[in-house]
Amino acid sequence: MPQNILKFVLALCLFLYPAVVGAAAQVTVDDVVAGFETSASMTGLPTGKMLELHVIAPSGEDTAIPVETDPGGSAAATIPARLTEEAGVYRAFIIGGRRMISPETSFEVLNDRMDAGLSSITVSDPIITADGRDTAIVTVSLRDAQNNPLQGRPVQLVGSRTEDRITALKTGKESDREGRVQFAVQTRTTGEIALRAIDLISGIMLDRVGRIAARDDGLSMGGFGSDGAVRTYEGNSLTGANGQNVASGNAGSRMLGQLTGGDVAEPRTGGRAYDVVDRFEVRVSTLAVKVRDVIPNFEIIAVDASGRTVENYTGTVRIETPGDPNATRPGLAHDHGEATITSKARGHLSIPWSISFSKAGNQIIVVTDETGAIRGQTTVTVTGTDEIAENRRIRLENLRDGDTVNSHDILLHGKGPVFANLNVWMAEGSTPAEEIASGDPDAVGETDENGSFLISVVLPDSENVILKIMDQNGQHDSGLIRLRVDTQGPALQVRFDPEQPREGDDVTITVASEPGLSDVTLAIRDQTITLTDIGVFDDGTHYQALFPALDRGDTEYIVSGRDLAGNVSEVQGQLSIYGPSIPQVQNLAARPMAGGIQLSWDAIPDDTITGYRIETKSAALPDAIMLDTPEPTDGAAVMGLKSGNDYYLAVRALRDGEAGPRSSIISARTLGMEITVVPQEGSILLQWTFPDATPLSGFLLEYGSVEAEYSENRTLEGAMRAYTIKDLLAQPYLIRLTPVATTGEILRDLAVTTQGTPLRETAFHPSADELLIAGARNGAPDNDLHAGADNTPASGLPGLPWRVVLGLTLVPASWYLYRRRKSMLEARSFLRQMRRRYHQ
Repeated sequence: MPQNILKFVLALCLFLYPAVVGAAAQVTVDDVVAGFETSASMTGLPTGKMLELHVIAPSGEDTAIPVETDPGGSAAATIPARLTEEAGVYRAFIIGGRRMISPETSFEVLNDRMDAGLSSITVSDPIITADGRDTAIVTVSLRDAQNNPLQGRPVQLVGSRTEDRITALKTGKESDREGRVQFAVQTRTTGEIALRAIDLISGIMLDRVGRIAARDDGLSMGGFGSDGAVRTYEGNSLTGANGQNVASGNAGSRMLGQLTGGDVAEPRTGGRAYDVVDRFEVRVSTLAVKVRDVIPNFEIIAVDASGRTVENYTGTVRIETPGDPNATRPGLAHDHGEATITSKARGHLSIPWSISFSKAGNQIIVVTDETGAIRGQTTVTVTGTDEIAENRRIRLENLRDGDTVNSHDILLHGKGPVFANLNVWMAEGSTPAEEIASGDPDAVGETDENGSFLISVVLPDSENVILKIMDQNGQHDSGLIRLRVDTQGPALQVRFDPEQPREGDDVTITVASEPGLSDVTLAIRDQTITLTDIGVFDDGTHYQALFPALDRGDTEYIVSGRDLAGNVSEVQGQLSIYGPSIPQVQNLAARPMAGGIQLSWDAIPDDTITGYRIETKSAALPDAIMLDTPEPTDGAAVMGLKSGNDYYLAVRALRDGEAGPRSSIISARTLGMEITVVPQEGSILLQWTFPDATPLSGFLLEYGSVEAEYSENRTLEGAMRAYTIKDLLAQPYLIRLTPVATTGEILRDLAVTTQGTPLRETAFHPSADELLIAGARNGAPDNDLHAGADNTPASGLPGLPWRVVLGLTLVPASWYLYRRRKSMLEARSFLRQMRRRYHQ
């Protein structure tokens, strides 16, 4: 029974172990603003393990971040900004071994600031009746920079007219969970209503504008959506500028000015009947006007072929000024004017104060119907100049004509007429002035109650750009504003004089760059020095400044220059500043030693000297040796040198790693032997030197061919200074001579190695009896058989035996030449190996 109880307790502990471990683990995550990274700290975890931190967004998206615990069971992780773009409450916990080992924690991602571009304003019905009862619902949606809805934000909706009624549909005018606030708009006055929304907490006005067209009857007329596009009713559907059906309903019908029966009497003509529309009569209250002066009254009359007014004509007409594309025309289109003749006008439409011209000369006003079949025109004489009056000028406060900008994306900030719609045209610098504002505007904006405006534009991809701003009525104009686009920073060439200054020296910095830099500075050791323009030189405009060199050491510096467009370039580098000059070491002396050289010199009486540097060079060394003493001293020994070799030495004083001038160079020879090799025929003569004061019992001579190395050895007497190695082949030999002390110790550290090749013995010596006597001819007597042949010598070998002897002689000669060539190749290989061994 006790055993069963013990087993039950053990099983219960194992079952509860994961819960106990999980309860000890903790996860803490800092709250953060949407779009920013945050940090997570974890404690109470298993040590040295790879785990996963799971972060679950409000939308349910689960992201695993790998973490590794330290020996203390802790870990830290960074939750990147891409995971915190959604505002709301997030959950986080740790997974290990496919199970959750920590309790779940939560952190909040707060909304970012209101974004005027992502926030929107929409209108339920762009066209309402101006009867004080018809209502359009305007919805303002607030979004932050991550497109999250902003809740609980008070919003004010402002209209462009004081006579319109704007009422919030929710008490307090605060946005709901979706970031929305709704307003009701009613009016009794016909015309256009422009609506702007303001976030009262930040004071930022939304970029988008809501527009409503208020009409006076049930017939069709232009209207506007939240994007400012023109929309008109056609039949039973609302059609946008691109022809897309955007609404439907009974919007009234459109008439083309023709009668169904032809017997309807005209009240103005005493009951006489009128026919279909033949043309438009266009009348202006004055046929002579100055540039930019508004014509008081403009009339369009639909008449038949007899000149009678067709009172039942309704429709939209197009108004154009071909000679002045920038003229102000009634309506809201960009490249032409528009007007609607309703049934209330009875074929006679009068539009006061609606037309003005921007160019002098005889200007034609052309009116056509939508089909282009019905036309009418008149001519107006425009006098004056094209100069813009001060009370009609739109001014830019952040840009002037001729300025340079450093980006194609710029913000236009200025002032114009209050509550006005503005159009912006942009073109390349080579575009003629009259074509700048001939088409649709490249950007639009509007002014507030103070006449201020902010319009973001993207300039054409050109170095020179022309910009023009006009209000929608054409009464106010900025004129042509020419801008230069410069997106490249200035090139900077930096020079210091002197290039390696010492403490306290006056240093001149010179920067060569383009002219007109607004700001050139040098940042070095926590100080900023401004450079001055000193004029133009061959390599550009020079900017210069003088500053004292500070404490010695390597110093990082940054030179920056800003051009007129605001582009900034930087040059980073390092300036080495040295301390006061270091004296030269005097009275350097050397004493040879076995395997080294003892040096001594006069110590420099300067407390700033931190040590000395010994430089050693020799033909026996592949590279120079440089040794630094650990502290100031008046002598040192250079050990580990080859015996019997000449060395050249010099000493420099050191100050914190900076070396002074080199002392006078002295030479010294280390103790040891110097051996000379004299090749002889079949032998090699060795001659060497050794200090007589050193007692020796003998020398150990070792030699051998390149392949056998030291295969032979000889023991020589200690008094010998010369020895001939005999009976050698004509091939290279390696030779090593080692002194032997009187104690029998072989002094390997004083051994000398060399190599030599014996001279080749002469293989053949000619003698006098083997020479032919010139002119001797001992031939056979003449006979008739060989009358024409030369005489045959009376002595010598017959032809065939001579050939046999010659053939037998060629065999040893060929063997001799082969051995000779082989010996030469072996000698050349040996010399090449020796050269690599001692000279590389």
